[in-house]
Amino acid sequence: MYHGSFFTSDVPGLAAHVRTLDERLAALFPELADGRAAGRLRLCPDELTGRGVSLADGYRPELGTALALYSGHVVADWPLGDYVLSLPPFRRDGRTWHPSVDAAVRCRTRQPPLCSAALFNHSCHDATVSLRRPAELRDCPLSCAVAYPTAELQAGGRLLWDYDGGAARGNAAYSMDLAGSLQLRAEGFASVPCACRGAQPCPRQRWFRVW
Repeated sequence: MYHGSFFTSDVPGLAAHVRTLDERLAALFPELADGRAAGRLRLCPDELTGRGVSLADGYRPELGTALALYSGHVVADWPLGDYVLSLPPFRRDGRTWHPSVDAAVRCRTRQPPLCSAALFNHSCHDATVSLRRPAELRDCPLSCAVAYPTAELQAGGRLLWDYDGGAARGNAAYSMDLAGSLQLRAEGFASVPCACRGAQPCPRQRWFRVW
């Protein structure tokens, strides 16, 4: 649920853009702001990740419905972690910003905001939502990612998105191929096979870093 702000930031020069974005989002998506959208979702157990998010029983959103957004703390770099999403860069006042949003603090609470897309689990092959920048925010320097249904969803259906945005080869935003995994291990870091199909092999043969 919305608790006064979708985003926070303590970065000088970036905080003002965060406030502007927050105000625009509250006006564009009042159901995300007042808790109505969160009331149509529910946490559900997941054998691999512990929990995920699904539609509430009886709720079937129309195409084009904003189900959630990737909210959290906006920073000016790329912190390590499982709940970090890069935002589109922008240039203002002689500086190019490369912001990202870290949702870890909110998502690790006992009652996380259900309308945070950071809670949605990953799938390489059967994503039910896509994250994209709303057209209404094209004039806003700092933007964000909003989750929309990719097809008609059934009540109770799980909300899944492709963390890599469909990238099929090499090392993408979140996952990597086998060669990338072996290189990571050689550098002393752990990785695990993508488990988007449970016990079955990932159709894209992707690997994820263990933070």
